Amino acid sequence: MRYDVRIADESDLRPLQDRLTGDDCVILRHRLVDDDRGRLLRAAMGNDTVGSVIVSWAPADEPEVRAVLPGVPLMYLLRVDQPYRCRGIGTGLIRRAESYLRGRGHERVLIGVDQCNVRAGRLYRSLGYRNMLVGLPGSDGSYDILVRELGAY
Repeated sequence: MRYDVRIADESDLRPLQDRLTGDDCVILRHRLVDDDRGRLLRAAMGNDTVGSVIVSWAPADEPEVRAVLPGVPLMYLLRVDQPYRCRGIGTGLIRRAESYLRGRGHERVLIGVDQCNVRAGRLYRSLGYRNMLVGLPGSDGSYDILVRELGAY
């Protein structure tokens, strides 16, 4: 299976909007193109978007995260469409995001994961992410903040 991961551009807006709802759409529009706070990466098979992730170097929303990890960029809204899961696309998006951030001079990256999302947590930990903050209260239950050093793989 061949897929490509790249920085999204304006022509990607419609297919990406169709995949997200509510606040996620607002965030998407803000991060899509020429945003000085982050970028959206898109995984595609041919012309079809099959996954995406946002990378941001804006301060984290949570005061606990800002206190412990000031200036550390983050990845969020990692999505891979159901039929394409467990095929390496999520890993490809994460690795491309890490490479992009490393190229911008960042040394670490963080990602949040809902504690009930065991599969995602397992993936992140298998890629070298380690617990930094555990059990933060969220609107959908508790979540953890994981961090990875962006040295060589």
